[in-house]
Amino acid sequence: MKYFKKALTLSITLALSLTIVSANSTNDKAEAFANQLFENCIEHLDSRLIDDIAEVIERVSIVKSNETNLPLVSTNGIKSKCLNNTNLFDNFNPETFNYFLFYLDFWAQETTKYRIDGTEYVLIIQAQTTN
Repeated sequence: MKYFKKALTLSITLALSLTIVSANSTNDKAEAFANQLFENCIEHLDSRLIDDIAEVIERVSIVKSNETNLPLVSTNGIKSKCLNNTNLFDNFNPETFNYFLFYLDFWAQETTKYRIDGTEYVLIIQAQTTN
């Protein structure tokens, strides 16, 4: 019984730690994306926006795919007003690609997909669920 209690305590501690790390990672990523989005317009950045970005990050994935009949991310336009660099596809990395720099509908009621220009990756935005 003593072993079971120790194992259970360890499992709960690890699960909580992973959840906290995941939450921190999402918040860190949201803050980094927001900072890039508003790099020249920092006065427009606020914590509510970062919270919204973090919520969307939970519904977005970037996966390798051979689907070719999807619209390109760039066809939606780039939010370039506050950006220094608009070469957003150079040195593409799915972990750091900031899809918030494009005019995409992150609040759609159905899942949407876009091919990421010049790559073999697809951006998938899961539908927003209503509570």
